[in-house]
Amino acid sequence: MPPAVKPVNLISSQPYDNKMLIPFEQLSTDALCALIEDFVTRNGTDYGNTEASLETKTDQIMRQLKRGEVVIAYNHDENSCNIITREEARATPA
Repeated sequence: MPPAVKPVNLISSQPYDNKMLIPFEQLSTDALCALIEDFVTRNGTDYGNTEASLETKTDQIMRQLKRGEVVIAYNHDENSCNIITREEARATPA
């Protein structure tokens, strides 16, 4: 059984006032992997005191997407995607 991984701090610094939520199942495997890898390698993504491998980080995000804990948000104004918490998606006007 793999060791427990500390939850990721997924608070986005980007405004998502003009957002569209994208079901992760609608992305190609390559696009989804690239998006997740981009997210987990950004500065400011906090994994606590324990360093995790890229594979561990991407697996964790994929599990969170499947459980609905995080979602993919596309910001039309910024022409960018981000992974945000479900709560953050609900709190920001669509």
